[in-house]
Amino acid sequence: MDNPKTIGNVNFLNLVNATPESVAGIRHIENINVAVYTPATVALLHQMNPNNVNATIEIPSGANMVMKTGQMQVNADFFKNVKRKIYLFVTGQLIIEPGVPMEEIDKGLAGIAVTGQFFCPEDLMGAFNTLPNTIIGQSVTYPPFKRFIKGDLRFEPEFLNGLTDGTEICVLGDLLAPKVLSNELLERKIGRIFVSGDVICHAENAQALHSKLYKSSGNFETVPTGYVWVEKPLVLDGDTLDYLPGKQLFCKELVCIGREVDPSALDQNVESLIAKDLLLSPAALKPVVAKKCRLFDTRAIFYTDELWLVQDEQTWQAWRFDNLPGTATLVVTGELTIDADIAPAVLSERISKIHNFGQIRCAPEQRAAIEMRLATREGEIEVVSKDEPPSEEIRPDYIGNVNMLTL
Repeated sequence: MDNPKTIGNVNFLNLVNATPESVAGIRHIENINVAVYTPATVALLHQMNPNNVNATIEIPSGANMVMKTGQMQVNADFFKNVKRKIYLFVTGQLIIEPGVPMEEIDKGLAGIAVTGQFFCPEDLMGAFNTLPNTIIGQSVTYPPFKRFIKGDLRFEPEFLNGLTDGTEICVLGDLLAPKVLSNELLERKIGRIFVSGDVICHAENAQALHSKLYKSSGNFETVPTGYVWVEKPLVLDGDTLDYLPGKQLFCKELVCIGREVDPSALDQNVESLIAKDLLLSPAALKPVVAKKCRLFDTRAIFYTDELWLVQDEQTWQAWRFDNLPGTATLVVTGELTIDADIAPAVLSERISKIHNFGQIRCAPEQRAAIEMRLATREGEIEVVSKDEPPSEEIRPDYIGNVNMLTL
């Protein structure tokens, strides 16, 4: 080819069906996350002079590669009617369910590659260890208990009462017990339980539940005795204070106290507060809040002006500041893109502090104004330039930032 290309930043390079003709126009590939090839096409990979390759995976000759992003589940019927062996490539979760015959794995599977999580029954792991496999992430073996649950499980009295005595349960997720349960019920209904994720329960049930756990490796967290577990984000305003489920609160999600909350009302309605995520409060309430929770163990932000909270994806235009009476404290836990047309002086003058736990995208000239206001630097700042002419007009021989490239 007259103008061979250089390709940069390829997330996934698929050369399984590549030919000399399909790669002839490529001079060089740089920054490859994962490259997949067969014994017949590996020479074509070297021909393109790759550099900075994170992982390479060789697919056996004759195998049919099946790709999946997200969650893939392999059950007892998965390999029925398979004409040639399958090589599974999963970005996300690969779950091998209980009851898959070992002979079906030997007959139908050529190998696996997982970037994410691989869940496999203990009695089948030996079969997978004999196959070509690449696991970039977490590999979890679980017992093939009769009750099998994919996802989080909530222990409620109704659920437990519906079980036969001594039930064995496998949970591929978290185990949540949001209310205090009868220990006699737990002891009688649960034989053994495997949990791949975290366990959260009340201290009153911790001993009974812990004695039932089978090889669980996640965190075991307890809600202190007498506390009410608030599962959703908690916004405390004048109305909410009158309808709290209790005076001792255990909060896993964000806690945000409004500017209109009266200090005496907060003092009267909240006896104690445990905030495991962020606690956002007006600075005027700090003396009261300090009595309710251990600030040393709490990620607390006290604001003095308007509070702007970005938890999702937002893009700010210049009009965002039109109706702001003074200044604002900015808290970012999601992704915020600041339009390049917003003058750096506006950011400096209208934002008092920035607490970044997520990602902020800004123009190069805005970065200094943002960094001057940063009070929390746990997130990322990405500098992006204004739209430029297409790269082909600047460098006709270069292609950059490709998620999936099949040659």
